[in-house]
Amino acid sequence: MEKVRMGVLLLVLLATLAGARPQETDPFVDEPDQCLIGVSAQVLAALSESLRTELKCEDLWSSVLLRYHHTRTNLTECLARASGDATPAPASSFCQLLLDDVERQLDQEHRQSLADIEQKLHVTQQEARAHHDEKTALEGQLHRLQDDRDTLYLELLLANIAIGDAQQAKKYYELYPGKDPADRLHAQIVRSVYRVAKYQDQRLLNLVQFVRTLAGTEPKLGLYRLMREEILKRPSQRDTYVAAIFALSLGADGDVRARDPRLYTDTMGPIEQRWRDQLYNGQFNEVADFARRFATQFAQMQKPLAYPNALPLPQQRLEAFRHILDQIRQHNPNNAHSYLVQTAKQFDICETFIKKSKVDAAVTQTLEQLRKRFAEFSRKEYGVYLREAKG
Repeated sequence: MEKVRMGVLLLVLLATLAGARPQETDPFVDEPDQCLIGVSAQVLAALSESLRTELKCEDLWSSVLLRYHHTRTNLTECLARASGDATPAPASSFCQLLLDDVERQLDQEHRQSLADIEQKLHVTQQEARAHHDEKTALEGQLHRLQDDRDTLYLELLLANIAIGDAQQAKKYYELYPGKDPADRLHAQIVRSVYRVAKYQDQRLLNLVQFVRTLAGTEPKLGLYRLMREEILKRPSQRDTYVAAIFALSLGADGDVRARDPRLYTDTMGPIEQRWRDQLYNGQFNEVADFARRFATQFAQMQKPLAYPNALPLPQQRLEAFRHILDQIRQHNPNNAHSYLVQTAKQFDICETFIKKSKVDAAVTQTLEQLRKRFAEFSRKEYGVYLREAKG
């Protein structure tokens, strides 16, 4: 009985395996791909041998079912693989063609866009280079124009100093750019004064007037120092009114004089001593010429010189006598007699000079006031000292 049941199971299994093959309907239609299972004689022998097992029928039946299940699974996978290799349906092929065409178009458009961008970038780079070259050329032209402008400012500055227009010279001095060190500009200015020896004295005096218009101590001090160096090199300036006017100008600037006191004393000291010696020896020409040409500046030196009758103008002489009387009162109050006798003699000369000149009432009034000052020392009148002087 057990053998009969095993035979039936084997037949069922074989029938099932045979049923897995597709049915043939038309001999003229191409058969679809099939999954073929080959059963060799060895397999049949193995199956036959399995019928002789000592296992119980239930266990053998379970084993057969398990083998059946595995075989069916393998057949299903085989059919799935076979159907996957089949030719796609016509609709799927058409869609794939459309998709491929769209991809080609997108690729072409992408390539064209890249080419357009590259072309525009190239054009932009060329334009940028052209603009850069143009900018460089314009900057070079601008620098040349600025240099020409600066050169013109310098020439106008020097020209206005030469002709004595201090205010215009100051204008161009302030317009001149500060790209060069101030010392370099100042050296150019001072050198320009001495280009023509014939005019160097007057141009130096013009430069002194220009310096006085500048703001700030540093530029003034720098120019004064350079001028003093040039003055000391030239006796024609060092020992004349040029040095005196130069010294008086810088001496009037308290800040400059405080910064460099010797700048004034080293210049003014020698010329004062020179003129004192000349006046003491009866040489009045230089002092008189200075007093006549530069009355304002001479008034500042009149006290240290104090030789009245060498002066060209009545007012200058009277002012000199005023300083002399002040000095006698200040320095010789107890032994003033001899000094007053000498002063009375010179005062008589001054009085004669004034009477011969055409003077206004103020000069005459000043003359009378100075005459009365002789009595302030010892109550002796001016006439007493004059008679003693004429002896």
